[in-house]
Amino acid sequence: MPISPDALASSITGLTQLTAEGRGGLEHALEHVVNETNRIFAVDGAGLLLVAEGDVLRYVAASSERGRIVETLQEQVDEGPCVDAFEQGEPVVAADVATDPRWPSFGPLAGEQGVHAIMGCR
Repeated sequence: MPISPDALASSITGLTQLTAEGRGGLEHALEHVVNETNRIFAVDGAGLLLVAEGDVLRYVAASSERGRIVETLQEQVDEGPCVDAFEQGEPVVAADVATDPRWPSFGPLAGEQGVHAIMGCR
């Protein structure tokens, strides 16, 4: 999916301004990143998991409540497209996560939240 160079430049400028003005610190910067990911790629939601001590993924930010739920579900059950993308080092895509056999715990739970297509990337 091509992205607009102008949209990307605008997003980076916004992040630079946050940093230069010292507003909000890391938490606001991460929120900016997921919100801009949502906007630039024109998706319904974006979330971010980061690697914590012990090489486990932990939820840090999402562009919506549904995104927060999806990320925390993956953290809790230790499976899902973002977990696989982290472990495999490449993007992972599912057209209907609720019925995807790769994630027997995560998929149905995400489906209950109205999540269908999803992509995880590292």
